[in-house]
Amino acid sequence: MMETDGTTHVMVDGQADQPAALIPLPAPSRIDGLSPALGYSTILVDRNDRLPTICGKLDAARLPDVAISVPRGNSALSTPVGMRLLMRHADRAGKSIVLVTRRQSVRQIARAEGQPYVGSERRVRFGRGARFQALLGGLDLPFPAASTIAWLIGLLVLIGGTVALIFAVLPDATLTLFPPATAISQEALFSLDTVANRVDPATAVVPAARHRVSVVRAVVLPVSGSAPREQTSGDPISVPAVDSDDITRAQKLAVPALTEQALQELRLRYGAGWEFFPQTADVQITAIEPAQTAGAAAAFLTVTYRGSVSMLGAREADLRGLLDSALSRQVQAGKQVIDSSVRLSVVKAGPFDKVADRLPVVMRLDASTAPALDVGRVRRALVGKSRREATAIAERATAAAHPPVLKLSPGWAPWLPRLGSRVKIELAAANP
Repeated sequence: MMETDGTTHVMVDGQADQPAALIPLPAPSRIDGLSPALGYSTILVDRNDRLPTICGKLDAARLPDVAISVPRGNSALSTPVGMRLLMRHADRAGKSIVLVTRRQSVRQIARAEGQPYVGSERRVRFGRGARFQALLGGLDLPFPAASTIAWLIGLLVLIGGTVALIFAVLPDATLTLFPPATAISQEALFSLDTVANRVDPATAVVPAARHRVSVVRAVVLPVSGSAPREQTSGDPISVPAVDSDDITRAQKLAVPALTEQALQELRLRYGAGWEFFPQTADVQITAIEPAQTAGAAAAFLTVTYRGSVSMLGAREADLRGLLDSALSRQVQAGKQVIDSSVRLSVVKAGPFDKVADRLPVVMRLDASTAPALDVGRVRRALVGKSRREATAIAERATAAAHPPVLKLSPGWAPWLPRLGSRVKIELAAANP
């Protein structure tokens, strides 16, 4: 670039780029940005800025280090000639420049001419060589800085650790084994007594408590009566209707209906740790509300019962306490009781002594035994194994006709967790 008499000739390698025309150099434009804290000036180049305009903006920069931002690309800087002229002008003006652009057309020319460039202003560095670049498919890709590489490595380590945690530690495994089982049982006669406060093995007395609940139950009953119905033509037809006997029968069902409903609610309220005895039920009926009256044409009678019910209940642990010791004596050497097979049931009960609030009851405890299994050894053999390997190990551990059942949570986990505490082994009887 050569100045004479207020005009400028654009020269390339000593020859005028446009010998027939003189391009006027515009007045120096304003500085688009100053970054004194960073130690360099910034100028903004528009897409349509010509080379003299760009040079004028560069001359107007106050600091010797200038970051030239070309966010939308520039036709003059997208040619080798334009880039070379800008670099030459900056050198003569004593300016050190770095292009800030993501436009491939500008970046490729800058790379070919050895002009430093970056993708964002945060990466502008003066006094250092151009960053390494990689050319892939015609696109130049800058190598990331060391801090960026370290950040990416840390992110990959975090992702890898999370994946390892999910696959190796977090899954839960439950393995159910079905060893050869032998059934055993034990019966005993108990006396449920509300006065007793502890189990008495000598007299087989078990403490009981009376629990009361308020219940409401609706029952639908088929009707037995009939009534004539007139038709628009022809003789009347007979249709089902509520009979007075249906109302009487519904009233007699109030006690068993409320007792059954109270038994369900007591079991839900107190859980499996209690056993309740409907033979001791004390039913207080407050209302019997039939939805239909006698003579109403309907195929069913709907009756709502309301009342309160109390009945005796005993803790299952107290009932099993006397049976467990007798049952354990039936377990042969080298065998163990399958916990999931233990069942407590009422064989018979009564008669109920309403005055003393006392009930004799025969209870039965059923269970299954199997060859003793070293659960800890099996668990240690299963940790970290795949589904197929775990199933094969389980089959060898117990010679049963029923194959073991393996459940993994989440279900897509490819192998068992590596923590033994997250592997649960259960024994079950194939025919409980």
